[in-house]
Amino acid sequence: MSEITLTKDARSILNTDGPQALRDAVASVEILEAETITPPVETYAPAISESQWQEIEKRVQVTGGNYRENIFAGEIKKLLPMILTTGNVWRVFDGNRWELIAGPERFLPLAIELLAHFNHDTARRAGELVAHVGASCQTTQDWRGAYTFDGTGAVLLNLANGILRVTKQGAELVPHDWTQGFTLTIPTAWDAQADCPAFTETLSAAMPDADDRELFRLFAGSILEPSARLEAGLAVFGPSGTGKSTLIDSGIAEAVGGPAAGTVSRVSLRQLCDPKSYSLPSLEFSLVNIITEGDALAVEESGNFKSIISGEPIECREIYGKPKVIATTAKLLLATNSLPRFSNGTDAEGRRLRLLNFDQVPSKPDPGLKHRIHAEAAGILRWMVGALQEVLSLRDMPRGGASAKRVTDRFALSNDSLGCFIASECTLEPGGWTGREELLCTFNEFADSHGFSADNSVWFFRKLFDRFPHLQSKKRSGTRAIVGLTLKSDLRAG
Repeated sequence: MSEITLTKDARSILNTDGPQALRDAVASVEILEAETITPPVETYAPAISESQWQEIEKRVQVTGGNYRENIFAGEIKKLLPMILTTGNVWRVFDGNRWELIAGPERFLPLAIELLAHFNHDTARRAGELVAHVGASCQTTQDWRGAYTFDGTGAVLLNLANGILRVTKQGAELVPHDWTQGFTLTIPTAWDAQADCPAFTETLSAAMPDADDRELFRLFAGSILEPSARLEAGLAVFGPSGTGKSTLIDSGIAEAVGGPAAGTVSRVSLRQLCDPKSYSLPSLEFSLVNIITEGDALAVEESGNFKSIISGEPIECREIYGKPKVIATTAKLLLATNSLPRFSNGTDAEGRRLRLLNFDQVPSKPDPGLKHRIHAEAAGILRWMVGALQEVLSLRDMPRGGASAKRVTDRFALSNDSLGCFIASECTLEPGGWTGREELLCTFNEFADSHGFSADNSVWFFRKLFDRFPHLQSKKRSGTRAIVGLTLKSDLRAG
């Protein structure tokens, strides 16, 4: 049970009627039975001052001191911060976000004290009063995390010191607004003069190619866009000591709040691709999911991976919770020692991923670098907001420079060797055909020339027919052939 505070009058009722009185009140609003009473969050059960009592007594006088549930429920609402409820879910506005609270039981001490002051039955009516407050605060409010679009297409970022309104032309800080329905806060304050020299210098040293740095910058900006329209995740890989975790964990993650703020999730690649994973709900309001396994182990199913990058709905549930459908706009950022692998990969993963290779190891490690970058959170956020302004005009996420292109081609071969072979060496045409053994031999030669080992013939033809179901195996000119496909070498020879 959530912690609650007992005032002097409430303790008196508890001592007189015993714990059962409080349990009866709790049960009336369908809350789990409480065995212990411990001190709570003070703001949710505030002490009533003498002057407040005087005002309450004046207002209650109109009833002659008689109990009227709506009057007493109204008095409770006046003493509490702004509350909205959706079903049995209660949220309180703390000045910049709507905080999810454990349950209405923490308001029972206030109801008990109010009723006791006027000598009314507390055990029976306290729960009824709290339930009345909850019913009167029901809303259809759309809840969101720490960002959203406004009606004009501007991005609204809920920051520590206000809401930052970002357009292609600039950024403006406005006061917090409860009507936006933000449930999370990016705990970094906006500072239009902040800079991040240690961060940008580290990025330049880690990525000599300017086009690669530009990809990294624009992807960082896209983390702040509440949309998946660009359908782009980023995988950075390379050996330890090349700056990946320094830039991502000490830099970007800290700038947008980290896991403690709820704005950064850390669901592993295996958990992400497992439809039964209980970790998926943490993605709902996350800005970015950071995957930092030492090696990106091969996963069997990439359906969720593709759906999340594309912003498509996925079904998930929390442990002991009911299934629900979420459509997250969290960006996927992988920082691993090797390229990610999907056992049944196709070109679909390659279309959605941008890849960058970190291979620059500094000659002399700087033990204080992470601390300095951590201290530049406001400057890194400003750097990301500048990139966001450009992202709002993008139609497609760039793919980096020459280095990025090399690793992208390498990923395509390792993740979808069959697709690369068909695109490079074959033409799909209804009237064409190629001998079965000739096709397999050509694939083996393709594998040798590109530095990967070819799988056995059973795998090759099973994958071929699964991927291209219109192909058929028939006899042609006395030999077993694959109909619907022609080798480009045969076309050139003809």
